[in-house]
Amino acid sequence: MKKDVTKMMAGAERLMEKTTNPRHLAILRNYRRHAMLEVSGRFDEIFDPSMTIETPQYVSYTPNGCQILDGVEDVMRVFYGQFMEHGASVMILENEAIAVDDWGLASEYISNDYINATVARLRGFDVDDDNATYLHRHRVIMTWRYSDDCRLIGENVSMEMGGTIEKLAPEDVVTVAEAHEKLGPLIGPNPPRFDRNGMPLEQV
Repeated sequence: MKKDVTKMMAGAERLMEKTTNPRHLAILRNYRRHAMLEVSGRFDEIFDPSMTIETPQYVSYTPNGCQILDGVEDVMRVFYGQFMEHGASVMILENEAIAVDDWGLASEYISNDYINATVARLRGFDVDDDNATYLHRHRVIMTWRYSDDCRLIGENVSMEMGGTIEKLAPEDVVTVAEAHEKLGPLIGPNPPRFDRNGMPLEQV
């Protein structure tokens, strides 16, 4: 059955509905927008100065070791460069457990990644159809840190070794183009930001 990409941030959206602290709500809105931009392939917009600090740090823990990327150039070239090269940015979050505080947020979820055969092999799977799209399901645990002015400082992401993989029928594939089309109306502009005292901040 084809998954609904518009439901990818359901966990964050449920928490947003009951969050009254303005700073926490701004962090969740930033996170939601960031994730939807990422899945839509709109990577450049993630690094708008109203959303992310000038020198973000991305730390990824994978079965192959720890990767630390400092600054927009490295993150775009290495982290998002892989997505662009392989068209592998569509990741639908499922069963997300998420908590938010002044420092940022923590999340645990099942990631449904739509990947090609090349990426599947890089992730350790033995697949036999180079023309197919595969669904890789695996657990992810991460923390995102935020600055005093409510911008993303960086991500620390740990991915489960292995998980499961399934060859998809063409009609069950969610493409980057489809995600771009369906998420576009939901993303909207970057929301207002608040300091640790709940006072509104001017946008950069």
